Amino acid sequence: MVSFPQTPRHRDVTIIGVSDPVHSFRADSGIEFTRARFSRPTSVFALSYLVNYEDYLSMRNFFMRETRGRALTFDWQFPHGHTITNESAGPPIVITVSNNHGLITGNQVVISGASGSANGTHTVTYVSDSQVSLDGTTAGPGGTTGQLFPFYPKMRFRDTIFPAATRFAPGPLRDDGARTIGGTALWAFSLAIEEVF
Repeated sequence: MVSFPQTPRHRDVTIIGVSDPVHSFRADSGIEFTRARFSRPTSVFALSYLVNYEDYLSMRNFFMRETRGRALTFDWQFPHGHTITNESAGPPIVITVSNNHGLITGNQVVISGASGSANGTHTVTYVSDSQVSLDGTTAGPGGTTGQLFPFYPKMRFRDTIFPAATRFAPGPLRDDGARTIGGTALWAFSLAIEEVF
């Protein structure tokens, strides 16, 4: 499986919805029954870009070549992490973050900058709004550093057609808040990706 490109860097990422499709059927008596199709809802994210035309073509090529126009999936790491405030010695290792992590049991995370065996990709079990345990981990050294990033092993583009870009005239525009681009025409586009099971 391929990974979603880290470059070009998006300007903004937002969660635009939670998809929770249902199965429904109507009985002969006229009563309609519904139930969730999946064991948990799936997340949908919107990514916004303001890049040069070569970077736009690079993303379009990823869509066409690597995912065959949405037919194949890719993995994606949410770009904004949670600061780890405590890492228990375990087992299992329990991670505490500084804010509400929004994770549920069965989600995956990538941990970096932590102590010992906590680093890497893990499946988590919900403990509290600010704590998760790392499934299958043994005793670790403990610590108070690192970042926890939600990780989605199976994502796809939501649309079957790659979005067209809008051209902006040259000027002192900023790309992702990190650098000023002057004298280069920029192209803006947004795309949506969604989790699949």
